[in-house]
Amino acid sequence: MARVQVFPVVFLLVMVISLLSTTTAKNLCGSDIGFCIFDTSCSQRCKRLGYLRGDCRGIFPRRCICYKRCP
Repeated sequence: MARVQVFPVVFLLVMVISLLSTTTAKNLCGSDIGFCIFDTSCSQRCKRLGYLRGDCRGIFPRRCICYKRCP
């Protein structure tokens, strides 16, 4: 009986979290700060520079893109 009542709550939480993550991603601006090989090294470098996060993008050359909130 409790399992049936838990499913709608869990489903609603997942939907709210996914909605929040997509709306915040639209408010981020990216800056290319150089070459990278791994996502972890790019992310660490971006955080040291004061950005929220970073991603290593591309095939060759791979570029480190740092993200911060848009003004």
